[in-house]
Amino acid sequence: MADQKDIVALRGSEALPQKVSDGSAVGQRGDGYGVPYTIPRSRYQLAEEGYYFICKNATPGTGVIGHAAPTTFDQAKPYIVGYNGQASGGRNIYLDYLKLTLVTASVADVGMRINVVVEGVNRYSANGADYSAKAGQAAGYVDMNPLRPQTSAHSILRIGGTCAATAAGATARTLVSVVPRPTILSVVGDTYLLKFGAVGEMGLQYGGNVIEGTTLANLAFPVAPVIVPPGHSWLVHTWGASQSTGHTWEFEFGWWER
Repeated sequence: MADQKDIVALRGSEALPQKVSDGSAVGQRGDGYGVPYTIPRSRYQLAEEGYYFICKNATPGTGVIGHAAPTTFDQAKPYIVGYNGQASGGRNIYLDYLKLTLVTASVADVGMRINVVVEGVNRYSANGADYSAKAGQAAGYVDMNPLRPQTSAHSILRIGGTCAATAAGATARTLVSVVPRPTILSVVGDTYLLKFGAVGEMGLQYGGNVIEGTTLANLAFPVAPVIVPPGHSWLVHTWGASQSTGHTWEFEFGWWER
């Protein structure tokens, strides 16, 4: 039998414990079976804590149109604006993935781009559908664990339409820039998956993995990690230099908070 002094106690806590200040002593944490939590955590562990969320358009099979025809990287015309409304020292938002499926194609969108920006202010200005409330099957976000319901750090989450942002400031950082089909038009049914924090992972493409011609394309892009601390905004822009109408997307994205 092991000596009592050889037994390392774990504090069983499947719920996310209270965060302590940086540099403070903390006890080791495990799940209810005594298995230690380690980093990186699986998405199921994050969902178990109650702080993994997804957001998608309210009606499957339909889309949400964006601005009429952004032909430049116009930072006043995002497709998505989110804002972490937590007080300083609160939870960060860690973007996991963004999936966009084209429902209605733009006219002449050769070389359409997707950009993701983070800035340390509230960039939301006006308009866009409000997805900032937990809403089940309506317009809003969903937490993954019904037995441990939590509320997201997003105090603002606006999507589509004429969603407007304030001008980019000195702290704005463009962290992601993706060109799904560099030399041809997008095709209705195309799905583009941005996987945040996955640079260097195998499996860039999935499904049809076609990037040229008129064949339907399912494409995955490993991109940089995107962290949204309290008091910061994140914005998604879709645009094309030659397009004359806007895109309509069926969207889905996920994130966790700690």
